Amino acid sequence: MSHPAPTHSPRHTAGTSTPDQPPTWAPAAPTIALLTALGVLMVGQMYTVLALLHPMATALGTTPEQVTWAATAFGFAYAGGFLLAGPLSDRYGSRAVITAGLVAATAATLAVSVAPTCPRCCCTVC
Repeated sequence: MSHPAPTHSPRHTAGTSTPDQPPTWAPAAPTIALLTALGVLMVGQMYTVLALLHPMATALGTTPEQVTWAATAFGFAYAGGFLLAGPLSDRYGSRAVITAGLVAATAATLAVSVAPTCPRCCCTVC
């Protein structure tokens, strides 16, 4: 019993799409470059703040120690996000989780950039 040979593979048709069916995969090189650049930016957010602790404390009207706690909380939240991203990616798909994470990070960065003072949170860190 022989099977007919396939006339095309999914790899050859991935670049084409119809209005009712989007492409099934993204080009590898641009996707890897984009995710690498975004990863560098996200890690940069965590380490850039270290050199700015004293100026941030002065600008926010608090002590460098209190601003350090806020930076530490960001690091813990960043690490916790990795623990959540895996199961969420399995359930909702990696594209949706990455997009939601980037939107949340952008919103948080914008909110922090316009903060006039270090807010009092429920754990009274700042």
